[in-house]
Formats: sequence, C-alpha cells, structure tokens
Amino acid sequence: MLQPRLTHLVYAIAISLPLWGFSVVNIGTRGIRIDWVVAALLAFVFYLNFCCYKRRLLKDSIWIWLIILNFSVLISLYTPLSAKNPLMIEDYLTAWLQFIVGIGLFVTVCNIKLDTSELTKIIKLYVIIGVVTASFGIMQLIGSYWGYDLLLSFTNVGRADPHSGYEAITGAFKRPTSFFSEPRQFGNYLVPIWSVLFIVILSKLPIFKKYISYLFAIVTCLGIISSLSASAYFTLLTSTFVLSVYFFRKRAFKSIFVTLVLVFFIIFIINAGLRQSETTFIGSISKMVQRFEDILKIYSQFQSMEYRTFGLFRYVGNMRLAYDTWKQSPLIGVGLNNLEYYSKYGLSGAHPPFRFLAETGTLGSISFLFFIIVFLRKYKSLLSRLYTADLDKSLALIGIFLILTTIIASFGSTYRYSSIFFWFNLSLSGLIYFNLQRKYLRMGYSAS
Repeated sequence: MLQPRLTHLVYAIAISLPLWGFSVVNIGTRGIRIDWVVAALLAFVFYLNFCCYKRRLLKDSIWIWLIILNFSVLISLYTPLSAKNPLMIEDYLTAWLQFIVGIGLFVTVCNIKLDTSELTKIIKLYVIIGVVTASFGIMQLIGSYWGYDLLLSFTNVGRADPHSGYEAITGAFKRPTSFFSEPRQFGNYLVPIWSVLFIVILSKLPIFKKYISYLFAIVTCLGIISSLSASAYFTLLTSTFVLSVYFFRKRAFKSIFVTLVLVFFIIFIINAGLRQSETTFIGSISKMVQRFEDILKIYSQFQSMEYRTFGLFRYVGNMRLAYDTWKQSPLIGVGLNNLEYYSKYGLSGAHPPFRFLAETGTLGSISFLFFIIVFLRKYKSLLSRLYTADLDKSLALIGIFLILTTIIASFGSTYRYSSIFFWFNLSLSGLIYFNLQRKYLRMGYSAS
C-alpha cells in the first residue's frame, strides 16, 4: 500500500517549505525549488495509487470549483498568445505548471485517510519545523549585532533577494531571513503556525506539554516580530484578536487586552533593539502615529500617480499598477506571471490578490474567491455538527485559520497563488476537514 509513503511525502514537504532560497537545479534564470519537486512527486505517487488500485476521489463539490479555477487561469493564456511574445508564453507556462502542482498537492493531501492521532502528528511536525525556522531567524538577528553574518548563501537563481529598505531603523541589526531568502517570506510563513499554537494553548489541546506550547508560541512570535514584515504583523494581530474573541466570547475585555498587550510587546521589542538607541518608547509610538497620518495622504497619491518606493505608499502603487493592467483585459487578464510586461510608475509587480486579478482577470479572481468561500462554508457546516469532542472542534478551528491567515498574509507577501507554501497550508486544512468529515459521516452526521 502507498498510503504510508504519501504521509511521509507530506512530512517531506513540511520540512522543505522554509528552504525557499534553495533549488534542486537551476535552468537559465529559473530555479526548481525542493518543495516543488517533493509536491510533484507526491501527486505522481497518488496518481499511481489511483490507477493501480482503482481508487476513487472523494465526492465533493470543492473539486468543481477547482476545475473552474483552473479553467479561468488557463484561458488567460489567450492574451500572451495574442501578443505573440514567446517570453510571455514561457513565463505563463512556468507559473501555470507550478499552479497545477499546487492543485495536485491539494487534491492528493485531501484524499489521504488519517485518524485523529495521525493528524495531530502532522500538525506537530509543522509547528516544530516553524519553531526551528523562527529560532534560526532570531539567532541571525542577535548574531548580526555582534558582527556575525549568519545569512545563508542560496542556490536558487530565481529567488527574491532580501528587502533592503529598513536599514534606517534596524541600526546594528540585520533583518533576518532564516532559511528563506527574503524577510517577508520568513514572517508570513510563521503567522499560520502562530495561529495553530494560539489555538493549542487556548483550547488546551494535548499536542504538546503546556510549557512547551507557551515556549513555542513565544519563539514564533519573536520570529514574526524580527522579520519586520507589515503583512505578518497585521495578520498576527488580526488572528490573535479574532481567536481571543472566539474563545473568551462574553469576556470581550480579555480579547482586547490580549491584542493590546501583543501590540505594545511588538513596539517594545522594536524600540529595545531594532530602532536606534536615541529613540524612546514614546518616540516609537509617535513615529507610528506619524505613519497613520501618512496613510491619509495615500488617496491623493493614488489620484496623482506619484508613489514613494517604500512602505504603504509602494503598496498603493502596486495596487494602481494591477488596476491599470486589469483594465487592459478585464475579463480574462493579461496572463499568469505576465504582470511584469506591463510595468508603470517605476513598479513591475504587485501583491498576490492584485496580481492575480490583473493576470487572470475577473473570471480568475471570482472563481478563486468562490473556491475559498465554499471551503470556509464547508468548515462552518462541519463545525456546527461537532458535538462529541473538543479535540475535533479545535482541529477544525486550526483548519479554518490555516486558510484565513494564509489569505490575509498574501495581501503583503512576495509569494504567489502558484506557490507551494500557499497550497500546502490549504492542503493541510483540507486534510483536517475531509478526515473529520469521514469520521462524523461514519457516526451518522452530515457534514457537507
């Protein structure tokens, strides 16, 4: 039976995810990353299993939305074909192949049958790999202060190099990347793991001993803070607040208190180490207030098309670039991985949601949105029927927040929706959902 091999390959993907800057082989200016290879191997082994043992896919409407999504992405190829530019077609096919591998990963993992103890083992490994990644990032940050450069030498020629706009506030420290090649990848990778640990602590899940859970949560939070990723900060605070409200419900004060403590903890850590020594704690808050005042100027920038190349202003420029590109082909988009051919305002890229809108058009974005909504509605239906075990409710909640934190973080991330990192988190969520669904269908409950 190939079932154990599939599970081992899932473990291998979890281990390889942080190795973003490394490749198995480089072809021209493109690097084939380790996680892509393992994901493709997993899908291939599942296909062999499917053919040799005449297995059937789980019957579920989610596959229909995946087919619609893939079709919407596929027809965006029309624009590069019309342009008769071989480079545009090559870039499209490269990203589309990654997209297919990601979808194959999702389908494969969702069809693996595991019991609750096996599910918790995968979650446990996922968390431990994240804590190791966070620990190495913290070591890089501390080592940089004492003159030790612990940043790795990467082999992937297509990697994203470290963002270099924060030297003015990091002082003697270097922004860490851990095993990734770029700090935002590092921070956004850790946020879903933080939400898993927060759920484990608040629901008292017996995955780790209590003190281990708290220690892992602290290390993960410090790793996120050290990344200086705005999108990771926002997702961290949002998920913490929502989870606090869910668990404390009638004690809303605790929810607000937990979130505020986390906010001031972040400010304190930045003030204590990352900012220049002459900046006081009050000064740090004052600078943050100034940032919020700058936000009020963003709309006028959007109108005048004058963008700074740093911070929130660059985000606005990216959105405007994506919007202008979308207008050129609003229905089917300009083609996956083709936004760079429509550069304007000194910018050539955009964050995943806006990039996906420009590249796959209204059809692609709506089909993707419906896929996520249908997925979450299935979880809502399942969660309302889990009467028998708090463990299952907590696992379902982990599955929901793996989706939410990954989507929210993507609004400021460098990874794309063809990324294995993105599809692995959705796949892990699908693994939890479908195995809980099987369990409760056997017990006589409908969870679809």
